[in-house]
Amino acid sequence: LESQLLERENDLKHEYEENISALQNDLAVSEERRKKNDRAAEELEAMKDELDVLKHSSSRLDLTEEQLRKCKAKLADFQDVRAQLDREEEARERAVQQVIELENELNTLAPLRRQLETYKSRATDAEVKLVDIPNELEKL
Repeated sequence: LESQLLERENDLKHEYEENISALQNDLAVSEERRKKNDRAAEELEAMKDELDVLKHSSSRLDLTEEQLRKCKAKLADFQDVRAQLDREEEARERAVQQVIELENELNTLAPLRRQLETYKSRATDAEVKLVDIPNELEKL
């Protein structure tokens, strides 16, 4: 009986040691899982923070893209204005050139005008003399 009890005690010790070993293995596995879960939680928290930053950056990007679109529209408007200004400058240059040509033409016509006035005066004098000649002929 004593040997059976000793054998039973040894079996129970061996079973107890195996149970402790299995529990220690389970504990090690659980610790490893806990560490993985902790790392995953930290990584998740870091990703949430990065997501918040990216959301903020996304809204800023949307705002910046809208500003860029407006600037491009203004640039297109300014290009239209610039083209119109160039056309106006060309028209002004043509008008100035035309005024210069007309002034030159007027300057060349001024002596002819004086000559025309002289001819008119002479013609008037000649007409007066022509009218006076028959009167003078009658007097004679």
